[in-house]
Amino acid sequence: MEQHKPLVWLASYPKSGNTWMRALLTAYFAEQDTLQLNELIGGSEHVNRELVDDFLGIPSAELTWLEMNNALPDFWCDFAEQVADPHFLKVHSCFQTDAQGMSIFPATVSKAVIQIVRNPLDIALSYADQFSKSIDEAIEQMAEDYFYNSIGSTHLPERWADWSHNVAGWLDQTEIPVCLVRYEDMQADITGTFKRVLEFCGIEPHVQTLRRACTATHFDALAAAELVSGFPEKAMNQTDFFRSGTAGQWRDVLSKDQVGRITKRHGAVMQRLGYLTLALEFIDRFD
Repeated sequence: MEQHKPLVWLASYPKSGNTWMRALLTAYFAEQDTLQLNELIGGSEHVNRELVDDFLGIPSAELTWLEMNNALPDFWCDFAEQVADPHFLKVHSCFQTDAQGMSIFPATVSKAVIQIVRNPLDIALSYADQFSKSIDEAIEQMAEDYFYNSIGSTHLPERWADWSHNVAGWLDQTEIPVCLVRYEDMQADITGTFKRVLEFCGIEPHVQTLRRACTATHFDALAAAELVSGFPEKAMNQTDFFRSGTAGQWRDVLSKDQVGRITKRHGAVMQRLGYLTLALEFIDRFD
């Protein structure tokens, strides 16, 4: 009997386009012309402390980070038995292993990874806006081995790591098939890019439904929906979650020094993804 592998990880460093991908999936499967932002696929299940507590039978807050990682593979295997195929899960965590060297994202129940990446020069702007930081602070945090852990939160802590480690970890792991999606390619050809994602997940796209989903999740449509009903995942201090959605804004905002710091720290991975050349050309303009 074939192993039940329903889990599809929507993996990304924060502010890379994960919400947009979730909106596309929601619009596609719901077949709605108007998207409900409070019902997006792939929400917070992956960090839902209550789900893990119920599985373990003890409060997960009492566990150390290592103990938590050791428990997650069994949790996900149990979780996978209860969901349909495919089941999409947003994850900002870097790819990591437990004490035995086993991935905390078990390949035995994982169908695919949809890895969404974005130019870190643009991420710095969105990151600063969402987390109420200066751009310089955002750049520093993107270079740290960062753990997101809100005290008293209903969410499990996550190790985001630094941008390069986060991206390369998912891209280089060989346990789960990876479909790499660049935010910039979503903007250039959303229909073709989303079609590729569906096919990678074993879904034969329905042309009319595909087009409807792409229209319903155009950035202007998402911003309008947020204006009407709000967006529950928006940070308390944010004016708007769907702020701009365009690529390349960094050219008008970042300084030579800021671009230089990002490329010095993340240049190798930027090169792999096709982001480095534009950054170096920008720096050269000042010489």
